[in-house]
Amino acid sequence: MRVLVTGAGGFVGPHLRRALQATGAEVFGLGPHPIPGEVDLLVDVTDTKATAEAVAKVKPDAVVHLAGLSSVSECGKEPMKAFQINSGGALSVVQAVLALKAPCRVLLVSSGEVYGAAAGPAPIDEGLLPDPMNVYGATKRAAEIIALQHRYQGLDVIIARPFNHIGPGQTPTFVLPSFAQQVTRVPRGGQVTLEVGNLSAVRDFSHVEDIVEAYVLLLRQGKGGEVYNLGSGVGRSIESMLQLLVARSGREVTVKVDPKRLRPVEIPTLVGNVEKLKALGWKPTRSVDQALSAILDEMERRPAP
Repeated sequence: MRVLVTGAGGFVGPHLRRALQATGAEVFGLGPHPIPGEVDLLVDVTDTKATAEAVAKVKPDAVVHLAGLSSVSECGKEPMKAFQINSGGALSVVQAVLALKAPCRVLLVSSGEVYGAAAGPAPIDEGLLPDPMNVYGATKRAAEIIALQHRYQGLDVIIARPFNHIGPGQTPTFVLPSFAQQVTRVPRGGQVTLEVGNLSAVRDFSHVEDIVEAYVLLLRQGKGGEVYNLGSGVGRSIESMLQLLVARSGREVTVKVDPKRLRPVEIPTLVGNVEKLKALGWKPTRSVDQALSAILDEMERRPAP
């Protein structure tokens, strides 16, 4: 199988590449920045012509569309840019695939954030009507609609809605790598004041390696036109995740709320029901503890900013 992965140089891309290669797939990474071993085709998905040319060159059997602006806060600061990349990029990709006029499955990676205000305290399933509360969620919902609309032109597409996933390679623009970066600025045994946002929010955290294995499974066994939640099905507060991280860090930590880190709109609880995915034979095999340890180890090795 020839698989084209957009956003190949981001957090998830390298993990997905390895998971696909382990199955014998030939993987081609597409991205806007040169990253040896990860990005094979230097293309920005907002460039419709360049995207079409890249897809035509690779002639993939499948495309995993990861490319996008994935930070909720960054999307909120630059909504026009967010829609151009997250929604416009999806349009470029699906149109390029249709232009192939050959069988090619598209796995569009959306987000659990699309559920927004519709989410409640219990795990939510795919039948819940999305009601995004932030720009990021809105751009991802728009991308879903674009992709699903192209089914009527013959596109074989599956929508993946992953919830929070963590592991090595994630940048400090995300909450747990941000905590880890702050904690590791002082040696083990030292004391550090940690600047935080809202710690009461409850999220569904998974190890990134479990999530990419789900992507591989969906490419092979997912039903076209369907939506699948990807997550652990377990809700954990940001505070509880911070406590786990601090316990592994070997530092004394004082927590200080930074108003700049508080989101103007916050989904209180966002946890996915993943029984539909499990029915295909998937199950998580890695713990969030392992992911947190990997994040800390990576930050320990990085030079101080």
